Amino acid sequence: LPWLARLIASVSQDLVHVVVTQNSLAEGISETLRTLSEMRHYQRLPDYVVVICASKIRGNEFCVVVLGQHQSRALAESMLTTSEFLKEISYELITGKVSFLASHFKTTSLGDDLDKLLEKMQQRRGDSVVTPFDGDLNECVSPQEAAAMIPTQNLGNVISDQEEEVSPWDRHCKN
Repeated sequence: LPWLARLIASVSQDLVHVVVTQNSLAEGISETLRTLSEMRHYQRLPDYVVVICASKIRGNEFCVVVLGQHQSRALAESMLTTSEFLKEISYELITGKVSFLASHFKTTSLGDDLDKLLEKMQQRRGDSVVTPFDGDLNECVSPQEAAAMIPTQNLGNVISDQEEEVSPWDRHCKN
């Protein structure tokens, strides 16, 4: 297990660290906390630290320390049921934490401002639209050209109540 964990962590670009101890899991966690407290402020913290105790008596024990801001948030949210999650959101809205909650939706997981990113994309694209039907996001055409396009794959046509054929693209745009 320690060898496999180190192998996997080796390709993580230092986002995952592995600490292996022989005595106890508590010793490994203590070593992890000591190492983290000694890191310089300019050094990037790993997102995860996997602590493994490889003991012949107890067998293998492990603990995953989650340090990444977004990883911690995702983990915390996954621990809540839908009902608990909705209660938490309601509580934040009632207690006036709306701006704090809104800030989560204004940035991407990389910290980019979504409004600025959308504005940049719109400026770069101009009046062009993304090519429908298997288009790459970088392939843009004029709106008229996109409207005249026919899918290259057999997506199947749906017959409406009026018995006229409606393409998947038209159906998507009407919804």
